[in-house]
Amino acid sequence: MYTIQANTSGTRSIEVSDEHLATIQKYGNTSPPSRNTDCSSI
Repeated sequence: MYTIQANTSGTRSIEVSDEHLATIQKYGNTSPPSRNTDCSSI
């Protein structure tokens, strides 16, 4: 079990199991798709 600090002041934390941490590490380095905000073609 790991504890991850969830905010800069340290008042919130998340407890994560080894299994869930492995999933976070597996998929955590991907960025969400960027949104196209260019409206010039409208």
